[in-house]
Amino acid sequence: LDEALIHTVCCAIYQLSFRSTRGSLVEHGAIGDLVGIIQRCMTSESILELAFGTLNQISNEHNLSGRNIIPVMLESMQKHSQNETILYYSLVLIRSAGRFEHIPLRPTIPMIVSSMRRFPNATRVLFFGCAVFWQILVRHNNEENDALALISSTGGLECVVTAVSRNKRVVGLGPVSHLILSYAWEFRATESEAATRAFGGTDRIIPFITGVDEADLGAQNDDGDANDG
Repeated sequence: LDEALIHTVCCAIYQLSFRSTRGSLVEHGAIGDLVGIIQRCMTSESILELAFGTLNQISNEHNLSGRNIIPVMLESMQKHSQNETILYYSLVLIRSAGRFEHIPLRPTIPMIVSSMRRFPNATRVLFFGCAVFWQILVRHNNEENDALALISSTGGLECVVTAVSRNKRVVGLGPVSHLILSYAWEFRATESEAATRAFGGTDRIIPFITGVDEADLGAQNDDGDANDG
């Protein structure tokens, strides 16, 4: 199929994904077909945006695991680092797939940091970047805290602080950033303890940064499922 025809097909599938036909799309192999289209048409931003949007709709009701989603999303983020929409959808789909399969730390975390730095005012990129960070910490960390160490060493925590300090009114961003920073603070270096106490302890520091108190976190799920914004 040529690119124009593929684009037309993607438009049709995208429209169907908003209707009650999602189940039929999945039954007829639409997820695998869409992943194949993404891999084949990786240079076409318009096709990628349609395919990603369709997968996002499908992921609301269906499991995307086992479809090679995460490596494909990381490739798309690398090749289209200037496209906010592609970065946003890629983060959403990594988060969806990450509920059921492993998220590779080394390529994923630096890519998220790069995306959040490139679009410091794109609240949807910032929110889902933070949401994937929290998902990684909850589901994919180990006893050595390799995930937290990589998030910290690549500048991820700074990205979280910057994002929430500039966008405290964005629904969901405050709670998920609060969880990330609280988690990180539990494993902070011991030499920072005196400064922590001088400021009033973590119970004061984290809410000061995020604008969120512990009492506000009751509705937050284990994998960072705040309001999707």
